[in-house]
Amino acid sequence: MLTKLNLGSGADLRTDYINVDKNPKTKADVCTDLAVLPWDWPDNSFTEILALHVLEHITAPSLVDIIIELYRISRPQASWKLAFPHHRSDTQVGDPTHVRALHYLQFAAFDQTYNTENLRNNYSNSSLGLDLDIDLEITSLQYNLSPRFAAKNLDKPDLEYYSEIYSNVIESVDLEILVHKPGRLS
Repeated sequence: MLTKLNLGSGADLRTDYINVDKNPKTKADVCTDLAVLPWDWPDNSFTEILALHVLEHITAPSLVDIIIELYRISRPQASWKLAFPHHRSDTQVGDPTHVRALHYLQFAAFDQTYNTENLRNNYSNSSLGLDLDIDLEITSLQYNLSPRFAAKNLDKPDLEYYSEIYSNVIESVDLEILVHKPGRLS
């Protein structure tokens, strides 16, 4: 039985994965609308979930609902590999099929260690990881720069500065997440 899931596969059909897409023309292994929750997979089914440029398209009630569902179908220590347009890029705002903008901090809101730190410091950040008993750890964050800014070889402080004041500095974000089940603070 395959334990890797490729959500929103489109034409990127991968061997050793269950490829899933809404469009039957893609010839994915499973044709389903990911906006319809819950998904048909049992709890703790997958060791790896790819969601490359798909989460911004899912019209489910909320990103929280999608994360709850991803967590439910993930095995302990599963990895998620996500990619999505940067929230300040034309790639994000120029596609009418994008229903939400994403930011890595939306996933950090489900990190129980991060939640505890924020509560200890009286920060007003969400503590969704603790509230929903979900624990996600961001293990890798990569920014894919637009060609104009990639050519500048920016260091981290300059990249942070430019991306805060200008649009189209970062085109997309790659995020890797480790699923903790049970949660580290559960």
